[in-house]
Order: sequence, then C-alpha cells, then structure tokens
Amino acid sequence: MLRRLQQLPQRAESLLAIVSFGASSLYWLALAFAMSAAQYGSMMTLQAAVLLVVAIFTFRTHDLVYYLTATQQQPVGRSWRIGLGVEAGAAAACSLVCALGAWLFAGRLSADARPEQIVAFAVLASLSVLQGATVAKLRQTHRSRHIVVAEAGAIAAWAGVAVTAFLLPDHPATLMLILGAIPQAVRSIALLAQSAGGENSVVEERARPGAMQIARYLAGGQMINVVKNGATSIETMIVAAFAAPGVVAMYRLAKSTLGAASAAANVAFQQGFASIAKAVDAEHKLRLWRQLNRRTVRLCLVAYPFSAAFALIYGLQKPEISVAVFELITLGVFAAFLPSVLLQGPFVIVSIEGQHGAANRAFLLSLVVLLAVSAPLFAIPSIWLFLVAVLAATLTRYLLLAQAARRIIAAGQGA
Repeated sequence: MLRRLQQLPQRAESLLAIVSFGASSLYWLALAFAMSAAQYGSMMTLQAAVLLVVAIFTFRTHDLVYYLTATQQQPVGRSWRIGLGVEAGAAAACSLVCALGAWLFAGRLSADARPEQIVAFAVLASLSVLQGATVAKLRQTHRSRHIVVAEAGAIAAWAGVAVTAFLLPDHPATLMLILGAIPQAVRSIALLAQSAGGENSVVEERARPGAMQIARYLAGGQMINVVKNGATSIETMIVAAFAAPGVVAMYRLAKSTLGAASAAANVAFQQGFASIAKAVDAEHKLRLWRQLNRRTVRLCLVAYPFSAAFALIYGLQKPEISVAVFELITLGVFAAFLPSVLLQGPFVIVSIEGQHGAANRAFLLSLVVLLAVSAPLFAIPSIWLFLVAVLAATLTRYLLLAQAARRIIAAGQGA
C-alpha cells in the first residue's frame, strides 16, 4: 500500500505529461485544418530553424545535477545552482542568436514573418532551456509533486492558447508559433517558482567543482544533446531543402501525432534515470532497462492507431494531400520512432557510467548516416529515401548504444 502511495506522484506526472504533450500535438494538428498544407509546411520550417538553435543551447543540466551529486558528492542545492546558472546563460545566448538571425534571414524563412515576431517566439522558446536542473533537484529532494503542478500549469496554458487561437479570425503563422511556445514557458516558470527549499540545512563542506570540469562534462555530451533534442528540426530542415511545403507538412504532422507517446517516453526516461542511478548492482540495472523497454514499446503501439486515423481524416479533408502517401509517410515515421525511444534505457546506463565517448560516437555516427543517406535527395528528391535515412540513423544510434550498455552490464556482472 505504501509503495502504491509513493508511486502516485510518478503516475500523475506521467499522465499529465501525456496530456500536456497531447494538448501540444492537438494544437498543431488542429492548426493544420485551419491552414493550407503549404502554409503549414512553411510555418514548420520556420519553427524548425528556431528550435534547432534552442537545441544547440540546451545543455545536459538535468544529468549534470545527478553527476555532481552522485559522482562528485556535491550538495543538491549547489549542484542545482550550477546547473541553473548554465541554463540562464544558455537561454540568453540563444535569444541573442535568434534575434540576430531574425533580422538577417526573416524574409527567407517566411514571407509574412516580421523580425520582432520571430524574436518573441525565440525568447519564449528559449525559456524551455530553464527546466533540466530544476527537475533533477525536485526529483533528488523527493518533491516530484511540484513537477506535477508545473505540468498542470502547462496544460492550463494550452487550454488558454487553444481558446485564443480559436477566437482569432485568421491564423498567421508566426503568431501561432508564439502562442504555441507559451505553455512550455509557463512550465519553466512554474518549476522555477517551486524550486526553492528542499535542501539539507547541514551538509558536508566540499570544494566547489571547477568551471573547466563542468564545461568538460557538458561539452562531452553536447553532440548527444543537439542530435537528440534537435532531431526533428534537423530532419525538417532536410525535408524543406528538397521537398515542397506540403510534404514538409505531412512529415511534421506525422511526427506530431506521436507527441503524447514521445512525452510519456521522455518522462519514463527521466524516472528511469533516477531509478537506474540508484540501482544496487548490474542485475538490477538490467531489470530496470527491460522494464523501461516494455513500457516505451507499449506507449508506441497505443499511439500508432491514432496516427493512422489522423492521416486518413486529414487526407480526406485536404484535396491537395494524397491519403495513401500520407499513410505511408506516417508508417515510416512510426518505424523510425521505435528505435529512437528504445535507446532511452541504454542511454541512461551509458550516461550514468560517464562513458560519453561511446554515446557521442553513437549519436555522431547516426547523424553521419542520416546526412550520407540523405545526400542523394538533392539529385533524386524522394520522401521515401529520406524516411529510409531517418530509420537507418535511429537504428544505428540504438544498436551502438545498446552494445555499449551491454558491455557495462557484463562488466558489472563479472565484478
């Protein structure tokens, strides 16, 4: 009974994360019916450009807090403040880069996008950087209920955004992007507002880790972070380079239909990180890895029928869209989605052991595979070849990470 009560915050967080990301997906999916496929594809291209910059400035501060507390024996409060400082600097730099890009390239990104609107969207989007360290602190101090409150705030923001968008007489792309960035900004602010306290008043005094030590840790995993967080934006930019906006729209809509499953998998990853970090031996880690795999596969299988149903409805509503083509694109996106969520378990194991080299090689090689297989697209444009490239990249990443994690597990069992 006590165990079930202890699991309630985790279950509530998972449920609300699914609802929040489901609301996000529904917002973008509903907009697709209010805009032409070409307009929607152009909007997604602009979003991808900004979110790719956000991904570059999103550091692994969530993992950094665990690294400092578990490996360097730093107090939770100090570890959180270090992570939050990194996030604040990254958010400011991200906003400045996007502002510069908006003034230089606004006309190329979207014909009706004004620079100041792009900047507003970028600033809101950059606030999502301010989450990882605080989430880690709240988990470390057993205050997951505050994460639940932040998720509830994001859901309420999505409701307000949906009502606002519905009441507008038209749906200009940049304004829709600004509205769509508000809920994640609300989540970040809600997390920060609840982050104070929860630390031990008396802690063993330890030397503060050096700036170079922290920089090496973050730099060691940054290739991972950019590829992991910026995957959709990178893929969107590649599709937009060779395909018409309508094809970009179909690809992004197919990805959006998997938003709830992706959110639940991300929560499972964060919870799995905490559980595997506390595992007492290699056997326990292996068991938790298998449990995480089963959980994420079930989430994916539940999501696919919704994706297929949306492709059918959208294709029937939009005469410029082929239902058969959209269904096949959706199936291809789902096939590539499976290995991308299954790598969560091995990534946790590799990350906790500090083997950034193995993880970096996996993510870097997967990016090389994506670009190499996509290269012929500029001579022979084909969405099918691109889907093969995405599947090959995600499979490469998963297989290499799983191999590295199995070596770690085997070494632990033999010790």
